[in-house]
Amino acid sequence: MASIIKRKKAYSVVYSYTDERGETKQKWETCYSHKEALKRKARKRDNEKPHSPHRATIMAMILPGSGQIYNRQWWKLPILYGGIGATVYGLSWNMKYYKKYRTAFVDYTAYLNALEADPETPYPANSSWDKLMLPGKTAENYNASMQKRLQEQLKTKKDNYKRNRDLLYIVSGAIYAIQIID
Repeated sequence: MASIIKRKKAYSVVYSYTDERGETKQKWETCYSHKEALKRKARKRDNEKPHSPHRATIMAMILPGSGQIYNRQWWKLPILYGGIGATVYGLSWNMKYYKKYRTAFVDYTAYLNALEADPETPYPANSSWDKLMLPGKTAENYNASMQKRLQEQLKTKKDNYKRNRDLLYIVSGAIYAIQIID
């Protein structure tokens, strides 16, 4: 425990500590203002608090970033929450487009199968795959090779968005694990 003692025009912060041989010693630090002495005393008091790595780990598991706060590593919080925010944004972006392309691929494959069974099958009025094409373009007049190519493109894009989404799930798990370890 530290204490402040006024000595003429200066203030001294007096505290006890244990040296490397296990002996208790006293240390006096001189300050020239009461405000500075209070700051030093507070710093010494903060250093006396027992620090538990186990507690920091448990806190980080419950709320990401709280372990860094407990360890007084404030500067890591913007990095952590920036990474979490970017990952969540990437997940939502890839999930949205994965669902769009999955629906378009399934619908277009069903349309091609129906067209193969009955060549007189009418072209759907509001097809999900046409919404993904350039404005004003439709796949209505595509020949067989172009239809197959469009189906492959829809499948490729669907698979790419799914892969990116899955990788971002792994990245989010890695961010969570790293912030616990740190």
